Amino acid sequence: MPDIQTIHHTNIPFHWQYQPVRKQFSHPDGGTYFSYGLQVYRCQNQLREPVAYIDDISVCQNFVEDLALRFTVHQLSPVHLYDSVIDALP
Repeated sequence: MPDIQTIHHTNIPFHWQYQPVRKQFSHPDGGTYFSYGLQVYRCQNQLREPVAYIDDISVCQNFVEDLALRFTVHQLSPVHLYDSVIDALP
């Protein structure tokens, strides 16, 4: 399976594209940390419109990149995003 960077830079006409997003967070007990979330885009007529977002899924970049790739390749509807992320967590 291709990696996330390859899939987002192809001309394959996906309706839904999932992209990892890195953000900095702060927790009173643990201090500052970076975590990855997922941004969902609707791709239509050469436009990418953000339609859904979940932040702070995991501190593991590879895990979230794998989710983005699987969800894009299998064209997961954003309606199922939250449940699919919960089901994928270890």
